[in-house]
Amino acid sequence: MPAGSIVPAIISTIVNAVQNAPPPVQPPVAGLVRSLPAEAVMGEMQPPQWGQVQIDGKTLALAPGVQIRNAQNLIVVPTAVQQAATVRYMTDPYGKVFRVWILSSAELAAR
Repeated sequence: MPAGSIVPAIISTIVNAVQNAPPPVQPPVAGLVRSLPAEAVMGEMQPPQWGQVQIDGKTLALAPGVQIRNAQNLIVVPTAVQQAATVRYMTDPYGKVFRVWILSSAELAAR
């Protein structure tokens, strides 16, 4: 095959691949309400400090490896929580908080 015909063959292959590509995956719908565990308790959480958190006036210890999810369902470190928020949370068998979901406005409206 002469060098002059290689370039059109490559371009043709690329065009065919793009035309036959699967459609892009759509991101999740904004405002979609998460499915939270039924046993998760609702409360008003103050920003965590020094390995502890106050929820509804009770001081609770944070479990090692605590997982806090913000309103966009992203995992954040405890120090990223800078203001009080309505949450759903779960404790481990020792009474330490190990899962927290900061509720979005859509989740608050749906409760």
